[in-house]
This record gives sequence, C-alpha cells and structure tokens, in this order.
Amino acid sequence: AYAGGGGIYVAIGDVTINGGKISYNYTRNPETDCQGKTPENTAAGGGISIVSGSLSLINSEVSYNSGYQGGGIRCYNDNTSNAGTLTLNKTLIKGNTSKPYSGSSFGGGLMVKNFNVTFEETTKSTIEQNYSGDGGALFLENTTSTLKNITIQNNSYNSNGYHYGSEVLLWANANVLIDDSNVSIASTEVETRGIFIYNNTNTLKLSGGAKLDAPVYLMSGTTVTVAGYLSSNTLPVATITPASYAVGTQVLTADDASLLAQCVDKFALSDETYSIGNDGKISAISLTQDYLKENVKTNTFGDSYYELEAGEYCVSANLTLEYPIQINASGGEVKLYSNADYTISCAEDFDNSANSAMIALPMSAGTLTLGGGEGTLTIDGSGISSLMYLILSQSTLILQDNCTITNGNVTYTAIYVSAGTFTMTGGTITNIHSTKDASE
Repeated sequence: AYAGGGGIYVAIGDVTINGGKISYNYTRNPETDCQGKTPENTAAGGGISIVSGSLSLINSEVSYNSGYQGGGIRCYNDNTSNAGTLTLNKTLIKGNTSKPYSGSSFGGGLMVKNFNVTFEETTKSTIEQNYSGDGGALFLENTTSTLKNITIQNNSYNSNGYHYGSEVLLWANANVLIDDSNVSIASTEVETRGIFIYNNTNTLKLSGGAKLDAPVYLMSGTTVTVAGYLSSNTLPVATITPASYAVGTQVLTADDASLLAQCVDKFALSDETYSIGNDGKISAISLTQDYLKENVKTNTFGDSYYELEAGEYCVSANLTLEYPIQINASGGEVKLYSNADYTISCAEDFDNSANSAMIALPMSAGTLTLGGGEGTLTIDGSGISSLMYLILSQSTLILQDNCTITNGNVTYTAIYVSAGTFTMTGGTITNIHSTKDASE
C-alpha cells in the first residue's frame, strides 16, 4: 500500500468489521521505498490505517501484518479537536510488526493518536505476540482510554528502539484508566519495562479490581495514580520501576492522601530493598540484621565482610556486627542514618580479618555520610584497631549531626585517615581510648 494501510485505508469515515480477518498485509519499507515522502503518510498501518472517523472491530482478527507506526492498526489524526474512536469487541490482534524508520518504530499491535479507545465490557479482546521498537502492543498519544475486558500479553520490543514498553507505551497526553479485574497485562520481558510512561503529560490511573502483571516503568517526573480503592487481594497490584531510586522520588499519587496511605502497601518496587512510604515517595533502604546477612561477601583471602553499595540506608534496629562493613559505592555515595535512636556494635566474636575496622572505605569506594537523620545513630565498638578506617585516595567520610562514635578501647584511633578525605559538620566523637604505644 502506498498511502498506508496494507489491508484497509480510511481517510475519513465510519468502518465496522464484524467477523472479518485482516492478515498478512504489509506496507512499503519506510527506510527504502517511500519515494521521498514521509513514512507517516506512505507506510503506516500494516493491517488498517484510519485518519478520521470511527473504527469498530467485533469478533474479528488482525494478525501478522507489518507497517510503520502500527503494525496491526494505526489510528492517527493530527487534529487534536477532532478525536476519532476505536472500539474493540472480542477481537484478536496478534503477531503484527511495526517496521523501523530512523531507528524507531511505534505500536506493534496498535498505534493510537487523537483517537479514544473503548473496549466492550461484555466480551474480551486479546493483543498478543506483536513486535515493535517502542510499545510492543499499544502506543498511545493524545488519547483517553479505559481498559476493560482485555488481555495484553507476550508482546515485545526491540532494545534498539528509543523508549521501550513491551506491552504499552504512554507517549504524550495519554490518559488511561484501569479499574477492571478482567484486564490482564503481562510481560515476558526480562527488563522491567512492560508498561512505559514516557513523561508527566501522561496519566495511568488504577482503581477497583486493577491488577497488572507487567511492570510499570516511570521516567523522571512520572507517577502511577491511585484513582479509587484497590480491591485486589493478589499483591502486588503493580510493580514499579522508577528511572531513579533516589529517596524522596514520587512514584505514587492520589487526589486523597488517606486513599494513598491505604493503598501504598498494594504496590512494590522492582528493587525490593527500597519501599514506598505513605506519601507515595521512595523510602530509604531499611538496614536490618537480615539485610546485612543477605549481603555478606568474601574477599580473595577468604575473609568475610558486609557490603553496602551506593544508596541511602536507614538503620531501623540495633545491629550487631559479626564482620566489618565495607563501603563499595563505586564513586557514588552511601548515606547511613537513623530516624530513631539505634546502635551499631560488634559481636563478641567479631571477625575483623577482612580489615582492621568496624567500617572501612577502600580505594575509590566513594563517599560515606554518617548521621543527618531524626534519631541518633551510635557506632559503639571496642577491642579493634579503629572504628572507622579510610584507606587510600578517592574515598570520603562525612560526619553529620545525630551520629555518635564512642566507647572504644581501640588500638589506634576512632577515625584513621590514611589518604582519604574526612569532613565533620556535626556529630560527636567521644570516650575513645587509644592503646597504641607512642613508639609503635
């Protein structure tokens, strides 16, 4: 097809397909065969391309078609004030491919712009096994859609695409509501980008029986909105992957703060070491005895230690160390604080074979910031060479308010700076007894 729409092209009109099958159609290759014309006008919509009007598919199939911008169906109108409509009722959209142009392709199953999509509540439609660079099943822009009675599964994207989203890509001004337990969105992709929200002009709202098995990827500044109480008892309702795990990043919103607090526990983050607070923001990693046990490492000499990688850690219990803590932020930062009064101390059989301190920053470990929380973090040790040990260059220790280093009959000193950087803006170093002889 030259004007797009390998099987059917609709410039303007109302089209109903009841019981039909549109399969194995294709448009021109957008990279080579468009004769100087833009591929949007010449190669879009492998099965069906509609510019204006309405398209209703009932008990039909759109399968194994290929075209640029909508391998199966392209609903595209540049006029934002004249939105068309797409209705799916017991329809299968399967095995379609969106062809690439200049490294990108959009909507393997459906590419929708300035069309509103309706899924009939009485009979289920399926969008599966479609392929695209971006938005394997659905690419949505300037649309308001309520997903009901639909299965979206096992679609895929090309990792060379720009914005991913194996199942659904919300590109711009896409407002999507899911409030139906009969909506199933699942992904087999290894990466956590099943549903991809590209920017903050998009809205993904969940309420009622909504349950997403495909992970939701949030670009910076985007969130998932809780639009009503979530009734599903199968948790999590959704797993969220933010572009950044910076503590304080907003990932959930709601019009009502109490509703948000009620539903926070129904969500999870892909990195399970982080959690979501009642305000919908990412909370610090909770540093507990169990967390330490799960992060025991062994060096080349066979010595054990606890490893803390870059991140923000809130000590949420008194901790007893069997091994030293070693900071490995790879040039980044580890923040260690407490919002209540807790103590880190050593077990009687503390094994400091890995190094000579409770906490050590090796070469190029990055920055360790202690304190700064609402409670006092106390580092209490005795019988070891030093409580804090900075060795070699490109490692930094910062001591802030609400951190106390105390109670050590140490061989050397509380903080041993070999060649790193130590900055003290607050906190306390007290009751340290050095046993090192001056001649040593």
